[in-house]
Amino acid sequence: MRKVWSSYRSAWKCLLLNWRIILLLYGFTLVFSFIALGPLSNLLKQVFNDSLMLADMTSRFDYTSIMDMVRHNSSATALSVSAILSFFVVYIFWSVFYTGGLMVVSKHKNARTSTQLFWKGGGEFFFRYLRLSIYMLLFIIVIAFIMFIYFSKDGLNPLQYKSEDFLIFRFKFLVVLFVVILFFATIVRDIAKVIIKEERHNLLITHSVIKAIKNTFSLRFVSLSMINLFFLVLGFLLYFLLKKVVSMTVLLIVISQVFFVYRLVYRFVRLASFNYLYIETKDFPHFDIQSSDDRT
Repeated sequence: MRKVWSSYRSAWKCLLLNWRIILLLYGFTLVFSFIALGPLSNLLKQVFNDSLMLADMTSRFDYTSIMDMVRHNSSATALSVSAILSFFVVYIFWSVFYTGGLMVVSKHKNARTSTQLFWKGGGEFFFRYLRLSIYMLLFIIVIAFIMFIYFSKDGLNPLQYKSEDFLIFRFKFLVVLFVVILFFATIVRDIAKVIIKEERHNLLITHSVIKAIKNTFSLRFVSLSMINLFFLVLGFLLYFLLKKVVSMTVLLIVISQVFFVYRLVYRFVRLASFNYLYIETKDFPHFDIQSSDDRT
């Protein structure tokens, strides 16, 4: 556990040294959000003007008003939704890109790195991390499909059963099982990202994924993932608690933005901690992505 906590503390130290990267990520994400939500925001302002109903939507969802807007402004609503979906795809590619940049930045735990190194790392590992994300998505889809088949093997019509208790129990069991599988899948994903970074001259990722699976069920990586998950859940609880206590719209917006930054921080710390723990516990050749220009 000493190495686990040491890796986690080193990740936070690296974050504090490279806080500008988090601001960069936040700025880009904010720009994406404004562009994606711009048409919908303009539509809401046009439909509801400056009425109190628009202000109330920041704290609660008014289904009736939204349905009225959709019926009377179907074309504008469809355009707004299309814009959101389009930029959602763009954001997925962006998140894959900046993951590569974060992995390279986190490599230097006791030094402040330049944004040039961030962009360089994102470009170098983009396609390999994209393939890894696709593999993980396909794995989750297959697991979810198998679970659905098992859940529905006796039919889904409640009129066919004398009691639905066994169906409720089966649903709860599958939810717990899916969460556990997802937990270990994220460990495989993050270890694989570290190995792909270390074996940067190997364009194939199959060997890296297999090696990651072999390390997934070790106590050190499970413990590190639990530590990261604990602080993420703690942040979620604090966020929802503040949302219930605070009533001012401006403060709610500020709290939401702070929590979004916290999620970016969590992602950086998680990747960096897995990076440090793997390197400390494995006899691995260490390649330096920095060029001579980066060091100067």
